[in-house]
Formats: sequence, C-alpha cells, structure tokens
Amino acid sequence: LFENTIGHQNMWIAVRLRGDGDAINRDAIGARVTVRYADWVVAREVKSGRGTYNSHASRPLYFGLGDLGCDYEVEVRWPD
Repeated sequence: LFENTIGHQNMWIAVRLRGDGDAINRDAIGARVTVRYADWVVAREVKSGRGTYNSHASRPLYFGLGDLGCDYEVEVRWPD
C-alpha cells in the first residue's frame, strides 16, 4: 500500500494507443511514446507482459509532469 502524502497538485498525462488491427496490432504492442520538454525527455513502450506468471503491463502509458506545465511535445513511434 502506498499513500500519496504530497497531494494531487502535480500534473500527469496518460496515453492509450490503439492500432487498426491490420498494419498495427490493436493493443499497439511495441509502440513507443516519448514526451519532450526543453530540458527533459521520458519515453515509455507498450509491452505485452512483464513480471511473473499471469501478469501483464497496463496498456495506458502514464507520464508524471510535476509542475512543468503544458509546454511539451508527444511523439508516437508505431511498431511498423
């Protein structure tokens, strides 16, 4: 159990990708999302699974932005 003692003032975004089912699988597995600020870059990749038996990764990709504001770019690289 984790408790957020800081509060909910920090910003975040969640990106959920969906492929067309033909050229790109519907769950967008293998797609990579990069969020860029002037001096900060973070990337996440949609994966099919991780960890132990009978577990899977969350499909939405979450990016904590803190107090950096909304001046960012989002790049999506599809697995095709």
